[in-house]
Amino acid sequence: MPPKKKRAKSAKKGGQREDQKETLDDGKTSNVQNDSEDTKSYDGKKEDVSHNQVIKGDGEKKAGTESQLAGAKLTTGNADIADLSDENRPQKIAEKFSELYDNQWTDAYEELTEECKLSEPDTIKQLLETLRICESICSETAERQQMALLRNIKEDLTMTQDDIPSETMCNGGENEDDSMNNDIDVSLSTQDRKFLLEMRKTNASWTLPILQKKIKKEVEKNGECVKGQNFRIYLEKCVEICWYSCIQDPPLQYDFEPCVEVDDALVKTYTKKGHTVDFVVWPLLRIQHGGAILAKGIVQPVAETKSKKNTA
Repeated sequence: MPPKKKRAKSAKKGGQREDQKETLDDGKTSNVQNDSEDTKSYDGKKEDVSHNQVIKGDGEKKAGTESQLAGAKLTTGNADIADLSDENRPQKIAEKFSELYDNQWTDAYEELTEECKLSEPDTIKQLLETLRICESICSETAERQQMALLRNIKEDLTMTQDDIPSETMCNGGENEDDSMNNDIDVSLSTQDRKFLLEMRKTNASWTLPILQKKIKKEVEKNGECVKGQNFRIYLEKCVEICWYSCIQDPPLQYDFEPCVEVDDALVKTYTKKGHTVDFVVWPLLRIQHGGAILAKGIVQPVAETKSKKNTA
């Protein structure tokens, strides 16, 4: 009997060991499954984080683009917002314009009156007319240049190389028939238009020597008196200031007839005091057509008689 009991105990112990083994096996299996699920969960979190980063990146990129577009819309054609990094912004041009009158105008005036023996009114008229010619030619050139840029963009967008006439490729895009200039229909976004105008301003110095040479020939038709060294320096400075004025967005305005009656808000007087303008010495400069004044004009009033002064 005792041996049977021993075998029974042994069998019972064996059964307990099997149960413990199965329990351990089940525990291991459960741990493996839990580890697998944790791994999947971690991978899922990684995917979520990566996806969120992509969405965040796209959002920041979109926000940056929208900010650039908003900035372009705000500054393009808006004379009230200036780029402070631009050395040829309207306020800087106004400073150079005032310095031109104080310095180069004075030197040229002395040269014309002393060497060419011109009278004061004739000298002032010659210097003013020179500035007027510079402004006129620069304004026309700026408009034609902008039309040419638009025309070239249109051709690039609508033509292949095989479509472009050989004469157009040889002469740099100029065409004897300017009728196509009046039929430009290119839709540019605000950002693209701003880029186009900024590109022209950046490369404005390329056009300047050509303009100075062209305008010099035009002015020298008035005679030998305009060929002196001081007058030449004055002329070149006039062209430079007028050119940078005309390629602003919007262009600056030179008002050669600022007023009939002396208005202290618009002009300063030259050497006399009075209420009625006799002639203009120096034009008024505005930030745009009809816009705020950047630099006052200078006029010579009709001299008041002593009786009129006493009456006043």
